[in-house]
Amino acid sequence: MRSKIAETHSFTWLWGVLLFVGVGCQPKSQPIETQTQVSEPVKSPDPEPVSRVQGTTDREVIAFVESLIELKSIEEAYALVHPNCLPALQGEIQKKDCNLRLQAGIRNAAEDIFAVSTYDTSKTFWKTGEFETAVEPQIVVTTKPDWAKAYFPFQDGFTKWLLAKDGNQWRIVMPAMTELKIEKDRRVAEGTAREFKMTNQEQAQSGAEIAKSLSDELKAELKTLIDENNKVGAIKRLRDELGCGLLVAKGIIESLNAEWAAAKEPPSPN
Repeated sequence: MRSKIAETHSFTWLWGVLLFVGVGCQPKSQPIETQTQVSEPVKSPDPEPVSRVQGTTDREVIAFVESLIELKSIEEAYALVHPNCLPALQGEIQKKDCNLRLQAGIRNAAEDIFAVSTYDTSKTFWKTGEFETAVEPQIVVTTKPDWAKAYFPFQDGFTKWLLAKDGNQWRIVMPAMTELKIEKDRRVAEGTAREFKMTNQEQAQSGAEIAKSLSDELKAELKTLIDENNKVGAIKRLRDELGCGLLVAKGIIESLNAEWAAAKEPPSPN
């Protein structure tokens, strides 16, 4: 009996040793290293460059005006002129004037922001009889949002493109000088050359003589301009009307001012 107990005890002890050895000899478990996957940063799309064309959301108009901003030569500009305007621009003087204005438009477009607005048919950019165009503009593109005054395209330091549709394409509307305008400019040039040879006294005397012969309607128009502090406009009006040079035109204005000042003086007592 005792030997069986001892045998059982020995067997149990042996299994305990084996179990300890089996468990205790197991390699210690190591943490599994998982590689963290670094996600690529999502690139946001590059923002669209801000358009220099304002006042419209029409993509066709914006694209065409942006093409005008990128013009580099007269030839490129001429290729965008409305074909109906081209016949009247074929004369030597008309083409020269058109080239100068297109060149001014290209030069002034370098850094400006352009405002687009609908062309107001009640306004015009040129005097009737001096310029003409076979196409009525539909859109005005200017660097000055307020174009209430009748400025001519590309003058006064800010660009004004006049646009109209040619089928499905936008095109530049260019007015052409009339024969009347050419004749007026010729007279002004001749008057300037003639007056350049005069003495100051002769210029003043010529201005005074011409002032006496002016119609009451023209005098009233000139007085309105002078009262509005628009002496430059009055001189230009005289040169356009009479074909005189700058110096004689100034003499006419001075003579008229003296006449108007004398009319304001109260009569001397008897």
